Amino acid sequence: STQSTWVARSGVMSKQRISSHRTSFNAWVRPKGPDDPLWRVYRRVCYMLGISVRHLESIQLLRYRVGEEYKTHSDGAYRQATLMTYLTDVEAGGGTEWPNSPTRTLLPARAGDAVMWFHHTAAGRLNRQAEHRSVPVERGVKWGGTFFVYKLMKNGNIMPRELPPGWYP
Repeated sequence: STQSTWVARSGVMSKQRISSHRTSFNAWVRPKGPDDPLWRVYRRVCYMLGISVRHLESIQLLRYRVGEEYKTHSDGAYRQATLMTYLTDVEAGGGTEWPNSPTRTLLPARAGDAVMWFHHTAAGRLNRQAEHRSVPVERGVKWGGTFFVYKLMKNGNIMPRELPPGWYP
C-alpha cells in the first residue's frame, strides 16, 4: 500500500540523519523467532550465500514514491555485500544504477528480480564501481527488500564477523 504508516523517512549513515540525498521511506524488520515466516526468508538467503544468519543485518524494507530517490552512495565499509530484491514492478523510473561501473549499469525495478554486489576489491579496498543510486520513480511505487552481508577488515583481508547479539534473529 502507498499509505503505509509503519515506514519512516529513510536516514543516511550510522546516525540515520535525514538528508535530501535520500528521500525514500524504510523500515528495518527481522524475524521474531523460528516460527516467524520471515525466518524462512533469512534461512534461504543465507543458504544461497553460504553464510550464517549472524552475518545478515535486519532486512531493510524500502518504499520509493514518485520523485523519491537515493543519490549515488556506498553501502559502507563494514558491509561486504548487498542483496537487493524488488518486490513490485515500477511503471517508470525507480531502477538501480551503478554510475561508476565501466558500462554504467542500470537495472530496472521488476518484481521478483534480485541483484547482489560486493563493496570491496579483492585487496580489501572499497570499490568505487559498487557505488550505486536508486533512480527517481517517475510513475508507480517501488518496494524493495535489502539484505546487507556484514563483515570486517583485518590486515587488508575481508574477514567474516558475526553481528553483535540482538542484531540478528
